[in-house]
Amino acid sequence: MYLSESLQKKWEGVLDHPDLAPIKDPYRKAVTAVILENQAQEMQKTSGMLYETGAPTNSMGSTSGGFGGGNI
Repeated sequence: MYLSESLQKKWEGVLDHPDLAPIKDPYRKAVTAVILENQAQEMQKTSGMLYETGAPTNSMGSTSGGFGGGNI
């Protein structure tokens, strides 16, 4: 099985969705499956980058947004 065939199987729910116009050209269907896969991989990489730095902190280095109880 070629890569594009396995991707077409993975993405067949999108490629053959009844609310969308059918993709009749096999080349176009294969390319669309590859684009969907590339987009999904890129979105996973990007979403992982959002959390690499750890918990967000304010300018004082605290992760708490409260006003009371802290020594300044």
